[in-house]
Amino acid sequence: MDLLFLMISAALLAGDFLIAGLYQRREGNSPEKVFRFNFFIGLFSVFIFFFINGGRLEFTAFSGILALVMTSLAILYTLLGFKILAAGGIAYYTFFLMTGGMVVPYIWGLLFLDEAFSWLRLIGLLLIVGSASLIYAGPQKLSPKMIGLCAAIFLLNGFVSVISKEHQISDQAVSSAAYVFLTAMVKVLLCGGILIYYHFKKKEKAERAPISGLSILLLAASALLSGLSYMLQLNSAANLPATIVYPIVTGGGIVFTVAAGWIFLKEKPTKQLLLGVMLCFIGTCLFI
Repeated sequence: MDLLFLMISAALLAGDFLIAGLYQRREGNSPEKVFRFNFFIGLFSVFIFFFINGGRLEFTAFSGILALVMTSLAILYTLLGFKILAAGGIAYYTFFLMTGGMVVPYIWGLLFLDEAFSWLRLIGLLLIVGSASLIYAGPQKLSPKMIGLCAAIFLLNGFVSVISKEHQISDQAVSSAAYVFLTAMVKVLLCGGILIYYHFKKKEKAERAPISGLSILLLAASALLSGLSYMLQLNSAANLPATIVYPIVTGGGIVFTVAAGWIFLKEKPTKQLLLGVMLCFIGTCLFI
């Protein structure tokens, strides 16, 4: 059942990527717009997961601290990601972000959680990394500065996954829905503070176009899909090794995202893309 939940989580994650892409096409991708996107995602998630959790407010100092650290790391890799995106490295940003969220917790599980090593799963991991390089890695040469930024987001997103795993195996943890609520609340507070900073930093304040009704619906849908996807990952992480959870989510997410782009955005796949998807599918199957 946990493996099924992971595949559903990967599909929901792909749907969230699709919605985020549609939103950014409508609203743009400036740093301020991205923080506003995350602020509203967090705000919708607070309300959605308050009701999903039956209106219960759960809190422990352990979960609160991990939610703060994890969300701060996510915002930090977003800030570093802006520099990569500004240099035209969107493909590298996606590649290092996704593979970091898979490889770091895999190694963490082997070294610190006494999780079993498997040659088949190692081969599967390498296939997923190889497929991601075919799908996402760009052709431009990386400068030393860009290599440093890519390595940073690789590690930061990797430790976001590690924190999620460590939270779920602790006796001091709140429920999965409550933890999604806590991370959303932290996101609202942090991104809200950054937006206030942007507002007062600007010497000349341009008029801000009001957000459209369709964009609000996209934000609400993204909050629901991303929150449910993360909650299913948390539930599975409580029962399955990190060496299984995050490679499956990453591999499945890549396959479903490419399929969603093909079906809904009419993005015609190239031979290289199809080869990457095939390798990713085989690599993911080796974990099941």
